[in-house]
Amino acid sequence: MFMKSTKRNKDFPLEIEISFKKLFKMYEENMESGSELLRSRATSILDYAKKYPALREGITDIKELENYQDQIDFILEDLFASVLQKNEIKVATIPFQDSIFQSTQRYKNIVKVAGSSYELELIDFDENIYYIMGCSIILNAYYGYKIDFRRPMYYDIPDAQGIMRHYKVMYNGDFMDV
Repeated sequence: MFMKSTKRNKDFPLEIEISFKKLFKMYEENMESGSELLRSRATSILDYAKKYPALREGITDIKELENYQDQIDFILEDLFASVLQKNEIKVATIPFQDSIFQSTQRYKNIVKVAGSSYELELIDFDENIYYIMGCSIILNAYYGYKIDFRRPMYYDIPDAQGIMRHYKVMYNGDFMDV
């Protein structure tokens, strides 16, 4: 599943690169685990990763990322466990973009019910806020300025009865790097 909105085409102060090297690093750590299951899964993922070095090295072109959808599905399988597909609302997305490259079945069902004309858009967010967030990341990461740019983010998505449901967005930065 690869969803993309065409709304965000303006300047952004960061170049976005998608890489799974942080996830692969965690699997490398699992190779030292006392659990045979964790070691076996880690071996499987790392062997698979060797076949597709671009997923470790990084991809900047979203169209190229789409070519790796089957590989991404396999690599992210542990993060999107099949037993939780209908329970969790979870997506893997490209930071600061409107592109989703992995999601749970529950998320897919919510968006499907919203209708084909529904376009996912953060509430009270515009291009200027994205740009400010990007600049704040640069100031924090490279210049040491402590700027807290975080603020709650929400999506309004209509349900089958047309009632607007309010979903809070939670970001996990464990697999992000600047």
